[in-house]
Amino acid sequence: MTERSGDAWGLIRDVQRRFAAGSGSNLAAAIACRGYLALFAILVLAVACTGFLDASGRDVADWIIDTLGLNGDAARAVTRAVERAQSSRAVTTVVGLAGLVWTGTGLAAAITSAWNAAWSIPGGGLRGRARGLVWMLASGAFILLAVSTTGFVAARELHWSVAIVAGLLSDLALVLITARTLPARRIPTRAMLPGAVVGAIGLTAARLLGAEVLTGLVANSSAIYGSVGTFFALLVWMLVIGNILVIAAFVEVAAWARSHGTRTVELEVPAVD
Repeated sequence: MTERSGDAWGLIRDVQRRFAAGSGSNLAAAIACRGYLALFAILVLAVACTGFLDASGRDVADWIIDTLGLNGDAARAVTRAVERAQSSRAVTTVVGLAGLVWTGTGLAAAITSAWNAAWSIPGGGLRGRARGLVWMLASGAFILLAVSTTGFVAARELHWSVAIVAGLLSDLALVLITARTLPARRIPTRAMLPGAVVGAIGLTAARLLGAEVLTGLVANSSAIYGSVGTFFALLVWMLVIGNILVIAAFVEVAAWARSHGTRTVELEVPAVD
């Protein structure tokens, strides 16, 4: 084993140890829960948009059902929601925007808490909410860019590697913005690259696999358990995304600790017998 490969395995073991000691699974679950709530606000806003874009709502509903492979109760629920959107689009838009801001900043707060927990530092509050709003706008733009790029490549029938590279660069920028904007610690941008690269690879893989795996998971779950199965499948996928972001945070911490060392600090805890 070469020295470089030994360092890589050492970093992996360090990340695994920190992930376990820092309750990484619980941090990822918190991100998944917040992301899941944000999905509902996005769906409300999307339903309102269908009311503006399609007076009948039928074409939009059919497209959503076909894209996600829904059937049974889940398909009927989507159809009913889109049909109602036309009559309540104005109110639904206001509710969707308000909900998206609140749940989106809540998702940012969960990611902030996870990143700060990885660094064992405090943070959050109203200032964290304000940063979360900035992060939400910036990350939304990069997510749209990644999705649009994938669609553009598919429409032009370009080589699949072009879509992967473009998506990877978009995800790298997204994770870097997250690492720069949300956590309370201050380190050089180059020190964020190890975690950002790992996070970008994970998000790109999740998005590419999601086109096949998530569609099949939603379709199978909705066929067996109805609309509840659809929600469960989406929650599982959000948990995957949460784990990717938490691992990226711990990779950043482990890489920094290996190059700059660590320090011991006193910790105040309640007195118990």
